[in-house]
Amino acid sequence: MYPSKNIKIEIQMFGEFSITINGKTLTKLKGRTKRVWMLIQYLIVHRSATVPLNRMLRDIWDGRTCGDPENALKNLVYRARTLLRDLAGDQSQFIVFINGTYAWNNRHECKVDSELFLEAVEKARSKKVSDEKRIQCYRKALRLYQNGFLPKSSYSKWVILQSTRYRAMYLSCVKGLCALLSQKERYDEVVPVCEAALRLFPYEESMHILLMRACSNAGCSGKAFDHYDHAVKLFYQEFGVNLSGLFKPCVGKRADSSRPQTDLESIRGDLQEKTKITGAFLCDYDMFKCLYRSQVRMMPRTGLSIFLVLFTLTGSDGRPPEPEALRVASDKLKEAILTGMRRGDVVASCSATQYIAMLETVISETAEGVVQRVMRKFRFGYRRDAVRVVTKAISIIE
Repeated sequence: MYPSKNIKIEIQMFGEFSITINGKTLTKLKGRTKRVWMLIQYLIVHRSATVPLNRMLRDIWDGRTCGDPENALKNLVYRARTLLRDLAGDQSQFIVFINGTYAWNNRHECKVDSELFLEAVEKARSKKVSDEKRIQCYRKALRLYQNGFLPKSSYSKWVILQSTRYRAMYLSCVKGLCALLSQKERYDEVVPVCEAALRLFPYEESMHILLMRACSNAGCSGKAFDHYDHAVKLFYQEFGVNLSGLFKPCVGKRADSSRPQTDLESIRGDLQEKTKITGAFLCDYDMFKCLYRSQVRMMPRTGLSIFLVLFTLTGSDGRPPEPEALRVASDKLKEAILTGMRRGDVVASCSATQYIAMLETVISETAEGVVQRVMRKFRFGYRRDAVRVVTKAISIIE
């Protein structure tokens, strides 16, 4: 082992992996160097305790076949040492062989962001420090996390295990910080914390709930309901599940209960759409049911009929499309429905692959014409064979 010199190392494990030695930074290695990069990452993660050689071989090659894994590992170590020495500009030893295995040389001063994250989390969870200090530690941990643990190496099993651990800790920190801020009624500070978490994990239900509650408690009921509509729509489109029952209690009542709104002009202004919409009205499925029931009650007086049209996206073989193809086709179908239907028509997503539309008209030919116009728009906007649209329509006559 070479004697330790005045070497300072800074390592970033969250987001884009990088290693800085005495101010010189190396990052974004590609191609054949990826496995060398992986070895360095592995040794840094396990620098507090040496890993047996057989386990290291298993983890680095991720169960893949290798003719002579020990010699292959020696070659990787040689290349990693060379890379790190070139970065440091001297012959310092960064990887050592000790107790029959390879390890990171901890004689050099080394600052690792994932370790700083763990320290911040531990302090934040301590009840021995003040709430304000805990809040600061939670914020530090969240800043360090960035875009997750080694996202560009997430194809490896050992990275997945570490990434899952840090993800759980990150979400726990968000909840812990939001709880402390909410206790102090600092709801306006909770909102950006939740928004940042949702940018990383848009399908984390608990984060949507925290955000809606924070908006409501901060007096931003409009923002709470806007996010409610967004969240319900998101889970409809991506997973075909209706979470309106889960989310609705988080936003309270539509009206602001803190002050009676008796000014009719104010209520009218609140009811009006904020932007000029020329196409069909898009809403969630719960609202669609309410509007449908209201229209059915009015039918005996208006003499009009209601047509329900179901648009279903399928693969060319009749099965559900692949996720990526479905996402693109669903966006194109929604656009075709909203622009191809009339302003008085109502549309909702009722599953990940389906839209339901309600048309109020006198004759079936009118409804058929509207559906044909939608299909023409869809075929013009989506010209692939991977996904097709099946339509079914029924007339509701009271």
